Amino acid sequence: MQVADSLLALVDQAPPSDLSAPEEGNEAAAAPSALLALLRACRTTGQWQLARLVLEMAPGHGFPPSVATLNEAIAACAAQGAAAEAQEIFDSLAAAGLEPDAGSYGNLLEAYHAAGQWVEVSAKQ
Repeated sequence: MQVADSLLALVDQAPPSDLSAPEEGNEAAAAPSALLALLRACRTTGQWQLARLVLEMAPGHGFPPSVATLNEAIAACAAQGAAAEAQEIFDSLAAAGLEPDAGSYGNLLEAYHAAGQWVEVSAKQ
């Protein structure tokens, strides 16, 4: 938990250009690029648990959930075959009042594929 808090403190210190408001129609810019970069680093290094923790702690640092950040966390889970956790994050989109996009669905399908759980995906449809 201390590591995630320290990492989010670094995001807090990102240059203002990284924290600017998104351009209309640019979903990925809804979250600071520094936060997205942190979540991508978690994905590429196999740290899905850290990505989840960062995602949980981000609102306390002034970064509410966005489709882009949730998609990165789902992708981090998918990269390690953590399908149940990816599903929980996917489900949190609706709880946050956000609509899943093609990336959300694709990352979730990738998580179930990596976990070898195609039957579960079929049952959810």
